[in-house]
Amino acid sequence: MRLDDGVYLCGHNSQQTAGANAYLLSRTAGNLMIDTPRWSESLAARYEALGPVTDVLLTHRDHAAHGRRYADRFGAALWIHEGDLSAAPDADRVLRGTDPVEVAEGVIAHPLPGHTEGSVLYVADESHCFSGDSIYWSRTTGDLEVAENVTWYSITELAASLARSAGRLHFEWLLPGHGDRKRLPAAEMTRRLHALTARVRSLRPQPIDFSATRW
Repeated sequence: MRLDDGVYLCGHNSQQTAGANAYLLSRTAGNLMIDTPRWSESLAARYEALGPVTDVLLTHRDHAAHGRRYADRFGAALWIHEGDLSAAPDADRVLRGTDPVEVAEGVIAHPLPGHTEGSVLYVADESHCFSGDSIYWSRTTGDLEVAENVTWYSITELAASLARSAGRLHFEWLLPGHGDRKRLPAAEMTRRLHALTARVRSLRPQPIDFSATRW
């Protein structure tokens, strides 16, 4: 489903990625898949009909299940962060540390440890943020939120990651793995991201509880 110029929701969410959303980003030099739908040869052919896919970008370990298969089918490079490398040990490209990295022209990977040790946001053209499970738009609160009740690695690390990254993240579209997607003016997204950073700083670790997340 087309969401915006050159941005598509793949659909066909997989039980093996906890039903996560996957996206296709159309680029002149080759398309990028961010996380993956369920594996299907016919689906792969449909996505490839939009143009060659050169890279499969994983946001974190929970969404890695079909990454290798899609990358091999497309002849694409599979990306993951070193913190979650055990979920995709045969990845072709490994992001390291916490500094932003350009993975394709205009597409920046922002490591954001917290939900998992190797969680990453991918921002395209300072417009579209593919946030994995790090942040989402809550229909309950009508705001940006983190899923503190399903933060597997560390909520305190997530707070530190947001504090480090909030000032350099600029986007209009929030496109998460779970929860609602949302488009707002970039200045408004920035304001809300800084407010979220302040709220997360006050959170403390708690038991995992899927039912407590304010989707």
